[in-house]
Amino acid sequence: MRRTRIYRKRTTSTAITVEEEYYPVWEGPKGRGRKLRPTSDAQQILNDKKSLKHFTDLVNNNFRQYEDLKIELTYCDARKPDGIDDARRLHAAFVRRLRRWYERRGKELKYVVVDEIGKNGTMRPHHHMLITGGIDYKTLKTLWGNGSVNISPIDYEQYGSASWCEYVFKDPRYSRKWRGSRNLTPPDVKERDSENNGKTAVKLLRSFESGKPFAPARPGYTAERVEIKRNPYNKDVYVRIRWVKEDLYEDRRKSAV
Repeated sequence: MRRTRIYRKRTTSTAITVEEEYYPVWEGPKGRGRKLRPTSDAQQILNDKKSLKHFTDLVNNNFRQYEDLKIELTYCDARKPDGIDDARRLHAAFVRRLRRWYERRGKELKYVVVDEIGKNGTMRPHHHMLITGGIDYKTLKTLWGNGSVNISPIDYEQYGSASWCEYVFKDPRYSRKWRGSRNLTPPDVKERDSENNGKTAVKLLRSFESGKPFAPARPGYTAERVEIKRNPYNKDVYVRIRWVKEDLYEDRRKSAV
């Protein structure tokens, strides 16, 4: 029996975004032989894109605008770690202190972190984090105890619903080993396979190529990012549309009136 192609619609919903994807999948007999060679560069790029999307969806579903915090932790000369593994050990100890601080106040800590080594000649490790809000700068710096702390509220109006994630994922050597608390709530994902999904994908492509409005209306949301392309070899169409809540950027304006 030959394998047949069918289109899948995948809808991913977070607290602030909805993303729809249309792409072909194959049904029928399949198998996978023994892996004989390392992952190709093209496959690794695809894997990294999937990892970034998963990371972005978790961020959008777990951290609140203007309430939770974006921080960067750096090391002073006296506390400079001996490489990235030592830095991760010191950071893990910091997370344990931070979690105890939140627990004593009846709060739940959520966090994600990407570790990195700077390229400015110092080769100094540092950590990019998002954490649950409710802690002040002085306390955070004391709990860190290894150097400087930069802190600011999460502001999607400043960097959108994905660009902070894209920034901290700029170096795959470190982003592939991002870490997060176990209490992160995963996004809601729904999948449906249908031949009609392929027709919808082609219709969206033609509207996109004609210059007409092509993003389907979604009440309460605005289309933030649209990616539509056709594979030049087999003519398959791939669609990704992400909507963001319309009121995401209006809370500040309302509070300022």
